[in-house]
Amino acid sequence: MMAEEFWEVGASGRRYGREHILTTLEQRYSAPYDDEWKTGDFYCQEIAPANYLLTYTLWQGPRVTRRATIWRASANGWLIVFHQGTVAESA
Repeated sequence: MMAEEFWEVGASGRRYGREHILTTLEQRYSAPYDDEWKTGDFYCQEIAPANYLLTYTLWQGPRVTRRATIWRASANGWLIVFHQGTVAESA
């Protein structure tokens, strides 16, 4: 589901490419563990024809991040083009 040109800015501020993300996901799924994540505050808006910005909040225990993902509708289905996570201050 990732576009070939996909890239991400992680909550750390580091930039990651498509291959790094795919490798990381493969490692995580090869040794699964219980990790409670909660999501909410979803909002989606069209930012250009066939391109949408999805924003949401992710709670990973005490760590809270705001997430933004750009999705593109294509002939082959939905593709993720960009993702960013930003650590949120405690409320």
